[in-house]
Amino acid sequence: MALDKVDLVTGRIQEAQKSLQDLASQATIYRGLASLGIVASVFGHETQQSIAALTGATNNARGFLQIEPPKLSNALNSMAQATQYADRVAAWGNFALDRIRRDKRRRRKVNIKPLIVEVTEYLQPAMSAANIDVQLDLEDVTTRTFPMDIESVVLNLLTNAYTACIQKPSKRAVRVHLGRQTEKGKQGFAIVVSDSGAGVDAAFREQIWSPLFTTKTVERDDDVKQQGTGLGLTIVESVVKELNGRRAVDSDPELKGARFRIWFPLNER
Repeated sequence: MALDKVDLVTGRIQEAQKSLQDLASQATIYRGLASLGIVASVFGHETQQSIAALTGATNNARGFLQIEPPKLSNALNSMAQATQYADRVAAWGNFALDRIRRDKRRRRKVNIKPLIVEVTEYLQPAMSAANIDVQLDLEDVTTRTFPMDIESVVLNLLTNAYTACIQKPSKRAVRVHLGRQTEKGKQGFAIVVSDSGAGVDAAFREQIWSPLFTTKTVERDDDVKQQGTGLGLTIVESVVKELNGRRAVDSDPELKGARFRIWFPLNER
């Protein structure tokens, strides 16, 4: 009888553990999808421009082939341009699909450096188009975590940096650092993203993590309107809390804009 009760309790504990794991996985997926939505809203114009250019190049090629005599050389050049734009559109689609792969939704041992490199490379065309210089300073850091959560943090910080940079006409730059760092005697790693934007006023450095709060504005027709969802840093905050990390924002001494620092404890088990 006693053994039956022990087995029953053990089974209930295992069920509870599985339920908690499922909830954690679902939260990770929701954060990943929300981050993709934010990225799409900020960088979507890049894809729209590529689609428009693809259509234009294809129409040009058709026109060169329909005249008498056909201008084959011009048509081939237009098709080559169309292929480049098609590849760019496909890259954005692959980027979105790759972010929600099943292996990214489960907790596993992963090297953080390649995750940051991959995300940055996908955003590089938009950064380059806005004349934003992106530099990486990354160490190899291996930990057991949800890859999708780390990507959500990096995506939202880079999106935030992009928006900050394009609001200033001067030299635009973003710096991304990854390195091991000990906090209060506990080993961990820090992801630091700095930009050359206007920075975050000290009065708002706690509010920016709250849902729907944003300092991003744009002037249109003598009117100042809110820009941004106010959700990106809230997603970062939720990941930080769930993974027992820490977050901070101050001013970058070199770039003069905002410097976001996210620290997570190492989990090498």
